[in-house]
Amino acid sequence: MDRAFYYTYAAHIIDNALCLGKDDVLAINTEEENIEFARILAEIAKEKTDSGTYLMLLENGKKGDVTELFSDYVMQKSPTAFIYLQSYRGYDDIEAMKELDPPALQRFRLLSSPMILEKPNIIFATVPCPSDEWGRLIDEDGDIRTAMAMISDLLGLGDEDSRTMHREIREMTRYDNRNLNREILHHCHIETFDGMTDLDFNFLPRSSFRSFEAESVGGRLFIPALMATCHARPVAKDSANGHVSTTRPFMLFGRTIRHLTLSFEGGRVTDFETDEASRPLLDRFFALDEDNARLAELIVSDENGRASGVDYCAYPEWDRMRTTHITLGQAHSESIEYDKEDDALREGAASSLSFLTIPVGSDEMTITLSDGDGNECIILEDGMIKEDY
Repeated sequence: MDRAFYYTYAAHIIDNALCLGKDDVLAINTEEENIEFARILAEIAKEKTDSGTYLMLLENGKKGDVTELFSDYVMQKSPTAFIYLQSYRGYDDIEAMKELDPPALQRFRLLSSPMILEKPNIIFATVPCPSDEWGRLIDEDGDIRTAMAMISDLLGLGDEDSRTMHREIREMTRYDNRNLNREILHHCHIETFDGMTDLDFNFLPRSSFRSFEAESVGGRLFIPALMATCHARPVAKDSANGHVSTTRPFMLFGRTIRHLTLSFEGGRVTDFETDEASRPLLDRFFALDEDNARLAELIVSDENGRASGVDYCAYPEWDRMRTTHITLGQAHSESIEYDKEDDALREGAASSLSFLTIPVGSDEMTITLSDGDGNECIILEDGMIKEDY
């Protein structure tokens, strides 16, 4: 075990994603293989909170007994923060699977969350753990060290003052979010200089750009995916017309797809181009649900962000930060502003049990918002979110 890596990874989670304080009590769910990492997290949490940590060992996803780590006495206070250590394993053979139920979609990282989610009572983070399988998805000759190097690059684990860096990243993300929402216009046009993307669509009537920084019921801000530098807004599913091409690799059913062009008409994908090996994967995804062929969401990200320097994470929650993306099937619940799912559906939200987020941004992309009265606002130009002077 590379203890130096895991200590810096744990410090990022505790200090930057959850920002634990002296009154917090941490709970960790993990499988046996990640127990040493869980102990490191508990050790660092002890230094911050002077409290022990609840530990629940999972077996095949089922809850087991709860124990306590680094506690000098029997703990009585309920947890105020939660970490799930997620084992990153290889993927099943999609060709051998006749049915794709929710657990299978979850394993493929394609399962949609409920469209409407209440604010959580406690802060939390999902933490993917490096593995040889993950490293091989990033690079066919890779191993656990490949995954660790990618995590270090993305999160800046080797930076001298990562806490200051991530505070500045959070502040910049909030600043960018204000700029994206300086004009709430509902028609959108995205295009690239090379003509590979030229797409028009409408956002949902009640919508604005939202980042993936979360807020608890008590008003605490935290980052469930450990980093949040992109901004999502849901799309009216019948509105997309034009075409869009991918600009970076992405994952579908555990396979890496490196090229895809989608053509939309009346909100639906009417044609697509990809390589021979990837076509059956896209056919399978589109056959899962009627709305999987619908544009559901736009996710905007700068081309000069921390994540844009990473070619491929093979982890959707991080890959979406590399560049601007579109989502098919269903928007992320973080971007939905409706209180009732029926209202969102009535006003045009796409709904599916599964979703797929694909990268389409580049330093040649421009995104323009407009309305029917001649008002217009460029929110992204040359791949960069425009500042409001």
